Amino acid sequence: PDARSMVANFLARAVVDEVLPPAYLSEQNNERPGEVVIEKAISLLTREHSTARLERVWGPGDGRPVDELKVAMDQLLAEYLMSRELDECA
Repeated sequence: PDARSMVANFLARAVVDEVLPPAYLSEQNNERPGEVVIEKAISLLTREHSTARLERVWGPGDGRPVDELKVAMDQLLAEYLMSRELDECA
């Protein structure tokens, strides 16, 4: 999978769901190895009808339990944070 897109979708959806404040994606936080991911998340949030689109960012659902999806996302983020290599997450 495309790790950059997945993490950007995750961050954008977290802002929509009010889990993260929009300021988390600000310029101040944008000077890290993941700045391309943050820029992608910002672009997802600023497009037309972004909230409605982001509500379906993971598709209509595949029937997997939310806990299973949380574990998969946690593993993806942990791998990125440990290696700082986006290609390793793919």
